[in-house]
Amino acid sequence: MPISTDKQLDLSFEELRKRLLDPNILSPVHGSSVFYFVYEPGMILSVRRMMPGWISRLKNEQGIDVETISLAEVMWKLIDQSGRWDEWLEIEKEFTTEQINESVSSVLQQDNAFINAVVDRVLAVKAGTVVFLTDVELLHPYAKTKPIEGVLHNKAQTPVIFFYPGERTGQFGLKFLSFYPEDQGYRSSLIGGIE
Repeated sequence: MPISTDKQLDLSFEELRKRLLDPNILSPVHGSSVFYFVYEPGMILSVRRMMPGWISRLKNEQGIDVETISLAEVMWKLIDQSGRWDEWLEIEKEFTTEQINESVSSVLQQDNAFINAVVDRVLAVKAGTVVFLTDVELLHPYAKTKPIEGVLHNKAQTPVIFFYPGERTGQFGLKFLSFYPEDQGYRSSLIGGIE
């Protein structure tokens, strides 16, 4: 009998919880304090539904505070600050979706604005708090998580978890949303997902 979605996600969360309880989690010798909680894209709504319970368990059972940072909110704040939203709405009829997506991507990539905004938010979190980075799926097709991960490896002073819809491909590979090409060489610990 196949395991239920909720049970599968809870087993992955239990693995994450055990890692977060490791007293050496932030030790450079120990490894990375950045994790990917990988799950099938069809489980996005289940993860959203279960996350408040997971956060409550960490707080009430282990005394671990969690701060949730929505990558979508960070992205839309940058888009709003660019002042280009009204322009994009006007040209939407004349330009292809691909052209508009390229324009949005350029706002996020200019001077590494998106990466810097996410890293700044993570670094502003008080010590001893775990950071959950959510809404990763809404980055498609504008941005990727790997460049953010690369910066956080050297700067994060608290555990950071990307909630990542996709597939695991081996020990260090991921396929974003299960349809992007395989991307190898992730330095973070991968939890859950299809192995």
